[in-house]
Amino acid sequence: MQKDDNPITGHKPLNAAQVGDMNMVKHLGKECRDLITYLEQGNLDYDKRWIDVARTQMQLGLMALTRAIAKNDFF
Repeated sequence: MQKDDNPITGHKPLNAAQVGDMNMVKHLGKECRDLITYLEQGNLDYDKRWIDVARTQMQLGLMALTRAIAKNDFF
């Protein structure tokens, strides 16, 4: 059996370019979160249901990007 030096089970080690790309996705996630927080706390006339949909869909998209970069080897 070959020893796996990666401390996270199911994830392959990332090279420098992949780490940079992953950090860009994480940065975008923080910007999306901040925008949603701003919109939730702003105008009360905004439809909160659609803000919730946007939050969920953005989270899904960001998760898909991180999985695309990391190329997980599990379900």
